Amino acid sequence: MAASIYSIAQHLALMISNEADFLFGVQDQAQLLSNEIRLMSSALRDASEKRRTRNEVEEWLNQVRDVVMEAEDVIDFFFFRAGRQRYRNILTRYICYPNLLYNLHKFGREIENSNKKINQLSVRRSMLGLATTEAGQSSVDMNRNKQDPPFLRVDRVEEFCVIGLEEEEKKIVNKLLVQWMEPQRPCSTVVVSIVGMGGSGKTTLARKVYKRIDVKEHFQTRAWISVSQQYRIKDLLLVIIEQIKPLTSKEKKELNVESLIHRLKSHLRETTYLIVFDDLWRPEDWDMLKQALPVQGEGFQSRVLVTTRNETVARCADPSTDPYFQRLLNEDESWSLFLTKVMGSKYYSGCLEDLEDLGQKIVHKCHGLPLAIVVLGGLLSIKPKTHIVWSKILDGVNWELNQNERSCQRVLALSYTDLPDHLKPCFLYVGVFPEDSEIPRYKLIWLWVAEGFIQPRGRLTMEDVAEDYLEELIQRSMIQATGRSYDGRVTTCRIHDLVRDLAISEAKQERFLEVVGSYSENLMISPNKPRRLSIIEFPGGMHMHDSPTNALNQGTTAPPPNHLRSLLCLSGNIERNMWVKKSLYGAMKLLRVLDLEGAPLGSIPSRLLKQIGKLILLKYLSLRGSFLEKLPSSIGDLQNLQTLDLGSTHFTQLPMTMMKLQQLRNLVFATTLGVGLQDFDCPLDHMTNLQTLMLHEGKWMRRLDKLTNLRALLIISEGSRSYSYKEALLNAIPKLNHLRGLCLTCFECKEALVLPVSFSHHLELYHMYLEGIIGIRDFPSNLTTLTLSFQGGQLVDELMANLKKLPKLRCLVLSMADLGSKIIFSADGFRQLEELILHKLYDLQELTMEEGALPNLRVLRILHCSALKRLPCGLKQMFTLQELTLTEELEYRVRKDTGDDWEIIKHIPSIETKSNSVFLRNFYYQWC
Repeated sequence: MAASIYSIAQHLALMISNEADFLFGVQDQAQLLSNEIRLMSSALRDASEKRRTRNEVEEWLNQVRDVVMEAEDVIDFFFFRAGRQRYRNILTRYICYPNLLYNLHKFGREIENSNKKINQLSVRRSMLGLATTEAGQSSVDMNRNKQDPPFLRVDRVEEFCVIGLEEEEKKIVNKLLVQWMEPQRPCSTVVVSIVGMGGSGKTTLARKVYKRIDVKEHFQTRAWISVSQQYRIKDLLLVIIEQIKPLTSKEKKELNVESLIHRLKSHLRETTYLIVFDDLWRPEDWDMLKQALPVQGEGFQSRVLVTTRNETVARCADPSTDPYFQRLLNEDESWSLFLTKVMGSKYYSGCLEDLEDLGQKIVHKCHGLPLAIVVLGGLLSIKPKTHIVWSKILDGVNWELNQNERSCQRVLALSYTDLPDHLKPCFLYVGVFPEDSEIPRYKLIWLWVAEGFIQPRGRLTMEDVAEDYLEELIQRSMIQATGRSYDGRVTTCRIHDLVRDLAISEAKQERFLEVVGSYSENLMISPNKPRRLSIIEFPGGMHMHDSPTNALNQGTTAPPPNHLRSLLCLSGNIERNMWVKKSLYGAMKLLRVLDLEGAPLGSIPSRLLKQIGKLILLKYLSLRGSFLEKLPSSIGDLQNLQTLDLGSTHFTQLPMTMMKLQQLRNLVFATTLGVGLQDFDCPLDHMTNLQTLMLHEGKWMRRLDKLTNLRALLIISEGSRSYSYKEALLNAIPKLNHLRGLCLTCFECKEALVLPVSFSHHLELYHMYLEGIIGIRDFPSNLTTLTLSFQGGQLVDELMANLKKLPKLRCLVLSMADLGSKIIFSADGFRQLEELILHKLYDLQELTMEEGALPNLRVLRILHCSALKRLPCGLKQMFTLQELTLTEELEYRVRKDTGDDWEIIKHIPSIETKSNSVFLRNFYYQWC
């Protein structure tokens, strides 16, 4: 509940601030409403905890939700009508807006009515005894300080065993038992942390380590304490002391926190101890607990073991010790754990031969999460082992996991409850993406910004703040980072299916978001009028995350379109869907987000497509891969548009009306292969908010130097334009000092384009992709990723001399380059290079890697270098190399035992040969 109300409060405050001049006469009332909603949202944190035990609080919460959403409708409709009139008239608004005064009067009455309802609910809030908190403080923070004894999991032992984590167990034990030789440590006690998502087996692994004989013998004193979310510091101290030297009943009552800390320090000071703090949630929890740990003298090797879902807690507990990140189980480990729960042994599976296929499918649904595997395995252990029973369990996996007495969702929900308010809507929003999908960082962040979830922070861009939000969700184990660029930024992420189910369930309850299938022309969704709708094509035509019954059949026909703020159609089966048509025809007037990526919209009549200009509140529009052939000129009416994604489309021209989109932050345009774009002559210099620009070359480049806020720039040149591509770049590049990623292509040119420009002052530029470009005088000193693709015109010795000096270069790709027959990697350069790709160097015959060269190389790919006579002998000394990929023309040289180069490369763990070279990652989208 708090997430939806908080996001609405943020949205209203931002709109009132940005449109203050439009609220003449009613601004005070509007501001009062915004303030009251903010206050109400702070009370929701307490109400959310109490609603489980008090029906009247649940009723109050529902009333608050309805009133706040009603107020949002009032404000959005006013700005929609006012914005439409403002666009239609060019003279002074009070002379030429005959309806504006009427709208203001009507708006004032509606705001006053909303304020009355909010005030009544505020009175009711006081009667219910609901407390308000400061922004950002969680309900857990409030309850933790109450006098009622909290629920302490004093000695909770997770029942399931850990399969396949023997090596991880050894690593943790080694960290606990090895003697640390760091005399400069600020505290002699080393803290070893295990970080992972809920249900991943952190506590079980810690318990196995805690019970080991060698651990018991090494430490004179041991204690285990489960902290959980709610606690009192005195109770925790008592639990620890009771395991070391029990107190009398009188001492327990009389000793205060300070006395307990003093006594515990005295006990621990003259002994070697191991204390396990299981389930730490916040850094401030550690700050409080560490007061009871003594600073021991030299020679003592005491340890603290921490389990947590939050990486920040681990870093805070011991900045000098890297935490261990609990991984999920692979398929074999998952199956072994499943058999252990179903049959009592991972080796006894004889009677499951007929059911193994079903069992494997059930296990796959758990995606390596031990708690989920144990819940389902335990359920099946008491069920008849028949095909019918197991098929029913497979069909209702999600329902079983959430209804079971050891509900996975209850365990995972603790992480959601602990999120600060500003992160809750961001987390719930991830539920819009399909199961198992890799989510591009750039898209997720652009959507968050458009939805209004991001709070301004100093001089940082909204995108930078959003990136911090994403990192915090990753650190809290709510989202998994599946890819990072070499500058450390997340490129792709995903969410575990069970965590996604949690997000969808919470979002639906709050009317924040609903996810439905695309299999029907007229969608059936629940009648609670959600603010956001995600249409996804589910396997088998249905999706079950609430119960075995298809939740979509429980609803009525779709709510009135104007209740929707976001429509995301992440499906290829929506060409007949009325929701898509209504959005394109402008019927959903209050939409802020319209994502039609991959939708086959080519059959939409152009006369109807023009109506899209009616969506004047729209901030995000994606038509990527939609097969549209013409963009209507009405696109220029979208005065609030921040992101326009036209990637992989069939457009041959863009309308000049795009020059009116002054709020654009991200403009992405690239035609599909074989579709050319006519010369684009629309001036963009007034789009000073642009962060990302991806566009074909054209006359618009004349003022490229004005776009000084650009972070990512991609320009495609086909070498056939009359306008000087080179002149524009030479003029603009020295002024674009905030670039982080630069991609310049000049393909289908007869010869490479010489661009004698220096990037020495581009300190934020980390990634470059240059195709058909040569002659760069100085590369950026902080460059981490570089792709060079050209033919002729570049001297190999001069190029390598420049590149080897780059102190932070970690990935180098040389593709289709006429660099001659010999390349040498000397020992005095490329000290940080981790990945080297040589692609289609057809003239390359000799590759030399001197002794001591490339000391950090992990990945080497040599693809379609057909003239290469042999692999470099220097590979034999490269023990950091983990992956070697070759195309088939060199395959015979690395055959085990018989290949001529086998002795050189046999120490490399992963050696792979490929018949094609589909390997080049789309680096550009890692930079956005």
